[in-house]
Amino acid sequence: MEQVVFRTITIDRVLFHKVEKFTVIIAITFGFDEKFAIRALLRHFAPDRTKVVVLLPEDDQDDRVGRGLSVLNDFVKRYVNEEGVEVVKVPVGDFLGSVLTLARTFRMWVERPIILNLSGGMRLLVVEALCAALMSRVPMTVEVESEDGKALAAFSTTDLSFPEIDEVDRQIIESLARGFRTLGLLSEELGLSKPTVWRRLKRLADAGMLQLSQGKRGEVVASLTERGQIYCELLSG
Repeated sequence: MEQVVFRTITIDRVLFHKVEKFTVIIAITFGFDEKFAIRALLRHFAPDRTKVVVLLPEDDQDDRVGRGLSVLNDFVKRYVNEEGVEVVKVPVGDFLGSVLTLARTFRMWVERPIILNLSGGMRLLVVEALCAALMSRVPMTVEVESEDGKALAAFSTTDLSFPEIDEVDRQIIESLARGFRTLGLLSEELGLSKPTVWRRLKRLADAGMLQLSQGKRGEVVASLTERGQIYCELLSG
């Protein structure tokens, strides 16, 4: 059988790797089965523009992993890119070291769309990868499939963090939790000038906490987004 050679980056060298050719990065925690990885690639199919990075425990020598990785590599070379998969080996036994290094790795990709698929692989590696994604503060899509492949959960890392919010911001959010408000009405409720309230609304909208629209009379109308509703529930809980 022909030996398959993967491009491998050890955890202490990964910081120096530079991605130049690809515009989308799909990073995958890998286990025995390549099906989760292949389904992720089919969902985000972008030939010649997708870099496929497989995260593996550093000391994993299971033959089943090797066979699955070989199948995935063949699929990637045939349908995605000519280079095949890139393997990043992570010393999962060093939790903090793994999280920190993976977070730095994600930051290297900050200018590209990142999809982090956590459907396969060792549970400890999955936890480390998720912690690294959140610590890096790099916006990316995280997705997890159920074991039977019938359900898929996908979310942005930005959905799991909230901006710094002071008392005035909280009053705005709590007011909007009772229904949409115009800029004028919020100004009256808060006892603040319209320009001051507008600046607050704009910042909260940029943070994804609320959305702004134009009412029938041309005045600004604010309402909570789903993210803002979650934050409000946490405030009241």
